[in-house]
Amino acid sequence: MTTHDTPAPIRDVLLDDIVEEIGSLDELELDAFLREIGEDPESTLEQGKSVRSRAIEEKKKSRLRAAQKELRAEKGLKATPLIAFSSERKREIFDRIKRHSEASGEMTLAARNRVIESEQDLDSFLEACLRLGLINEAGELNDEL
Repeated sequence: MTTHDTPAPIRDVLLDDIVEEIGSLDELELDAFLREIGEDPESTLEQGKSVRSRAIEEKKKSRLRAAQKELRAEKGLKATPLIAFSSERKREIFDRIKRHSEASGEMTLAARNRVIESEQDLDSFLEACLRLGLINEAGELNDEL
């Protein structure tokens, strides 16, 4: 079976040309170009750094999610819908688990006092609670608690 290369969309070609052209400019030429089109070079540099940082962070998160999915598949675990919940819903589930553990004393001190610093921390904690059977896939506390 032969494959036919399809031409790149004109938008992609133009963007590639623009990036190549801008990349060929030295620092002074780039600053002059930015001023010419009404942009502040320093502000543009900061925006570029911010965009780059966000892109790198999103790429890392994407790789982590893919690795987690692959690990679950290897272990024969089905993907949990918990990760798809909104941040508010996840925080609500975490708070309910924490309140229950404080009232019942059933969880270790480390689990009760766990600090959640990021969405990833929250996902990991909820995933562990699901695997331990503390909550179900809907994020509800299991009756056995």
